[in-house]
Amino acid sequence: NINLGKKIVCFYQSWSLNISRLGKFTPEDIDPHLCTHIIYSYAKINDNYELDKNNYDDILDNGNGIYHRLVKLKKENSNLKLLLGINGISCF
Repeated sequence: NINLGKKIVCFYQSWSLNISRLGKFTPEDIDPHLCTHIIYSYAKINDNYELDKNNYDDILDNGNGIYHRLVKLKKENSNLKLLLGINGISCF
């Protein structure tokens, strides 16, 4: 049992799926029992400070979005926590 009060945080970059050579890494390649937390990078926020529904990962992945595929990992490990890294907010 790896969850002895310790956190193992894994970082998944959305563009990992679009690599066509060695280094391509899909959500299904993640062992859901290896990490206690997965940070998905990056979700996009639109100008209205809402989650961008047209995020490019859904387009590259034929509508089967990466975040939704990461959520499916929770079926194998219900203790897995998913977090979002946010991109696209203007701080001006």
